Amino acid sequence: ELPASSGEIGRVINHFRGMANAIRDNTRNLEAKVHERTLALERLARHDDLTGLFNRRGMNELLHEVQARCQRENQSYGLIWLDLDNFKDINDNHGHSMGDQALQAVAEQLRAGIRPYDHAARWGGDEFLVLLTPCDPSTLTRTAERLREMIAQASGQQGPMFTVSVGTCLASADRPLHTVLQAADEALYQAKQAGRNQYRVAAD
Repeated sequence: ELPASSGEIGRVINHFRGMANAIRDNTRNLEAKVHERTLALERLARHDDLTGLFNRRGMNELLHEVQARCQRENQSYGLIWLDLDNFKDINDNHGHSMGDQALQAVAEQLRAGIRPYDHAARWGGDEFLVLLTPCDPSTLTRTAERLREMIAQASGQQGPMFTVSVGTCLASADRPLHTVLQAADEALYQAKQAGRNQYRVAAD
């Protein structure tokens, strides 16, 4: 801090003090803008542009974080894997813009149908992943059926009719993540094979 003074020297000191304050304020503003842009870039890197949900990278990070926390707290977590039925037909018959609307409609129902502390992601293409933590068998099956029903009821309101098939898996924290994803994927395949628009639970 520059000392107080009067006369010519005082005016010079006040001038430099003003310059120093301006530089400090500009530096703070610049740091705030850099921080804001960094957060925005991080969000873009972890979220899907079309749906606003987490993307595959963002969900992968969450999965590892949740698995580590569940290990510490001896809890289970649940995965719900959803896939739009006959999505190629929607794009072929109605156009890709309608396909995008269907994806956005699914994302909207996922946000509305899960608890505030659960997470949903567009895993890729027409596939979505929901992470429930903590979770038990009843919560897993109730949520899977609720989401399937909500999506079926919402379809056709502003675009083509569509449904989803669903595979679920309840996982202990010590189970390798890739086997949990594989189990949920296999349950999804069983739902597809059984006629679509239904859910299946992975075997223990």
